[in-house]
Order: sequence, then structure tokens, then C-alpha cells
Amino acid sequence: MRIDRLFFTTLTLLILAACNNAPSTGDLTTETFNFSDSTSYAHLTTAVELPAAGQGKAADRIQARLLHALDEQLSHIVLYERRSFPPFNGDTKDAGEIVAYCHGKAFEAFAKDAEEAHEDYGEIPGYEYDYSIQKTRETDEYVIFNASGYAYLGGAHGGVFGEGPMTFNKSDGSLVDHFLVPTCLTDIQPLIRNGLRGYFSEDGKKISNRELNEWLMLESDIIPFPAMSLEPSDEGLVFTYGQYEIAPYVAGMPNFTIPYADIEQFLTPEAKAILGGVLPGQAPEQDKGE
Repeated sequence: MRIDRLFFTTLTLLILAACNNAPSTGDLTTETFNFSDSTSYAHLTTAVELPAAGQGKAADRIQARLLHALDEQLSHIVLYERRSFPPFNGDTKDAGEIVAYCHGKAFEAFAKDAEEAHEDYGEIPGYEYDYSIQKTRETDEYVIFNASGYAYLGGAHGGVFGEGPMTFNKSDGSLVDHFLVPTCLTDIQPLIRNGLRGYFSEDGKKISNRELNEWLMLESDIIPFPAMSLEPSDEGLVFTYGQYEIAPYVAGMPNFTIPYADIEQFLTPEAKAILGGVLPGQAPEQDKGE
């Protein structure tokens, strides 16, 4: 098993574990579309879980945004700077048809690219591209779909890609992609460093800031926000950095959780709207009769 494939598998298991611990009241009904195609030199799988039709405008809005993520990812499967195929032009209410179209067109482009690589360079390792959108957590206030995948296009190793966790407000279907006010980055540097020190620790003993600096690959002393959106959990906000984003490939995908008690003051209004029930300062009062 390639080490990068192990990173992707581990990340998936962590996401599923969070999902299994999430409240399930008022869950959205979903449907999953699975496709898989192969040639001698290319293999593409697409597995997409979407809110089923007929659940209201909020669910429809969530479905539309997830289909947009699918289209953006698969239409750039070969060339990142431009599309490999035109947008779907059929019945936009048929989610299954849209997924089938994107997968089919993406496979045509992917298989052609792999065949041309074989003709140009001789025998090559098989190209692999696995993409999925999966509901990983749901509460009464929000639902999270993880949009990510794994790609191997030759070379020493493949890599993980995709938007990552996408958190939607269930009341209106809006995407909550800004959990913290941008101006707080300097203020929360000690919290980020503490989380990363825990991630890179060995045998439960946190490394020092000096040792952490030896791991990091940064142009300044300020550690940026992750490219992927932050992810809410019962305990706090989960930070996950991509491969090579702040550390070498061997570091995997550094991740940690900052408790709400430490970060509540920096939350955006849209984040507070869906997290009120777990925030220390907004927790419901206990019934005096209990």
C-alpha cells in the first residue's frame, strides 16, 4: 500500500468516526450514485451521496452546490487550467443523470490521457482517480459532506485532493465556509502551534516549538489557515492541512481540534448560528427542577 493511500484511508476513517458519533435527529434523506470504469492504463471511480429530491429548498440548494463541486473536480481531471468537457446541458433536476454524465466524460478524458502517456513514454503504472462525496456528520442545525479523493498519475506517489469538509446550514442550505474572522489569525497562532505540536508528538509527549519549526515549511513565522474549510465537531473546530501545505509529504495531513472555549470569541456570525448548542457561552440552562 502506498503511504499516501494510507493517509487518505486514515483521513476517511477519522471522518466516518466523527459521523458515527453525530446526532441523527432530522436527518436529510440521501441517495448515492456509484460508477467505476477501467482500461489497461486508467481506473476511475465516482461515489456521490446527495440529498434526495423533494425535501425543500434548503436540501435542493445543498444538492446543487455538491453537484457543482463534482463538476468542477471531474471536468478538470486532466488539465487543471481548463475544462476537459462542457457542463451538463440536460435536465438539471435529475441528479443521477448529472453524476453519470460527469463520470462518463471524465473517464473519456482520463483514459485518453493515460493512453497518450503510454504511447509517449512506453509502459507506465496505471493511472488511478477515486472521487467521492459523502455525508459525514449531521445535527439539527447543520450537515457536513466531505468532497475528496485520491489520484495517482505516475511519479513517486499520488495525493489527496478535493474541497474537503463542506458544512451547510440546514435552515437555508447555505454553505458555511468561514468559521473564523480572518483578522484573528495572528491572535490564534499559539492555539494553532499547540495543535500542531500535538499532531507531531511522539508517545503522547508534545514536541517543543523549536522542534515544530523543523517540521514546518513556511515563508514566515505565521502559520496560515488551512486551504480546506474548518470542520465543526462536538469538541471544537477541526483544522486539517493538505499534503505539502505547511509540512513535507512524509508529515501526511496535519490535523488537530481547537476547543470552542478557546476560539468562541473569533467565530463568525454564520458559524455561531449553527454552533449555538455546543458553544460554552451559549449552552442552554439546565432545568432547575432536575
